[in-house]
Amino acid sequence: MPGLNGNADTDNAHERNADGARGGGVAAAVDVSSGELRSGAGNAGGQVRGVAHALVVETSNARNLLADMRDLLGDDADLIASTVEGETELTEVASKALGRILELNGMMDGIAGMMASLKDRGERLEQQRDNLRTLLGVAMETGCIKKLETPLATASLRAVPPKAEIIDEAAIPARFWKPQEPKLDKKAVLDALKAKEPVPGATLSNGGMTVSIKAS
Repeated sequence: MPGLNGNADTDNAHERNADGARGGGVAAAVDVSSGELRSGAGNAGGQVRGVAHALVVETSNARNLLADMRDLLGDDADLIASTVEGETELTEVASKALGRILELNGMMDGIAGMMASLKDRGERLEQQRDNLRTLLGVAMETGCIKKLETPLATASLRAVPPKAEIIDEAAIPARFWKPQEPKLDKKAVLDALKAKEPVPGATLSNGGMTVSIKAS
């Protein structure tokens, strides 16, 4: 059975991908010794840690069960799934984990909405500040006020050096352009490797499994 990567692609209002370590199995995303998620970001606390721990334990139980029954079960995926469901609580715990993932997605969406709102508000405040600063400069220049001192701060007029304003970038002569380092086309490398074309310095990974989640 191929190892399950620590990836979760969640498709609800929008798809969210989280890349996990290849070949690490479930342990790539979970610390098996403690059963806790390694990343504290997005961790909803004890409930998430509890489900994560239970998932690690039941995954280990299923792995041990399948190792003991390898000769009997063979490679029959349906028989393996039925045996795991009947002899362990892996399916039940996995369902709980799925529910927690959806809850965390909802929390993340809410936070993202708040961040977007705060970002918009911050941009409006920044624009208001810049406008007021420009008006202050005009007022000070008009009144020949070189320095304005208050208990809160001191404002001073200073000369601004000229700067280049690009009107038509395409018309700028080549000597004014900085040479750019070549950028690797990873998609072209992947396409070549998939077509069995040898590419020095690159190889095709073994791939693996991922989890795709769609909210009902």
